[in-house]
Amino acid sequence: MSWHLIGRLIALVLLTVALSPSPTVASPAGDWTLLQSWSDVQSSLTTPPFEVTSPQWRVLIESQPANPGPGANPSIEVTVYRLNGTDRTQVDRVQADPSSRTERMETGAGRYLLFIDAQSTQWTVRVEELQ
Repeated sequence: MSWHLIGRLIALVLLTVALSPSPTVASPAGDWTLLQSWSDVQSSLTTPPFEVTSPQWRVLIESQPANPGPGANPSIEVTVYRLNGTDRTQVDRVQADPSSRTERMETGAGRYLLFIDAQSTQWTVRVEELQ
C-alpha cells in the first residue's frame, strides 16, 4: 500500500468523523422549570438571591447586539455566586456569545445570585432547574 493511498484513507476517516453528528445531551423541555428570568439592554445587574432545590440546573443566556455598527463592542458575561449566609463564593463565569444563545449547566442545590455584565447587548438570562 502506498503512502499516498494511506494519506487519502486517513483524510477520508477524519472527514467522516468531522461530519458525523455529535451526540447531544437530552434536556426535555417538560423536565425544566423556570426559577427566575431577567431582561435588559446594555446594563449590569446583580440579581436578587434565588433558591435552587434540584441538584441540576442551568443558566440560559439569549442575547443580540443592541447597537450594531462601527465602534460597537457587544459583550455579555454572567458570574454565578453561591450564597452561604452573608458569604458569597464565585462558582462559575460564563462569557456568552453576544449574538446567540448560550447554555451552561450547573450542579448543586442551594442559594445563588448572578452578576450580569452587558455592553451594547440586549439580553435575557433565565435560570431553570431539572425536575
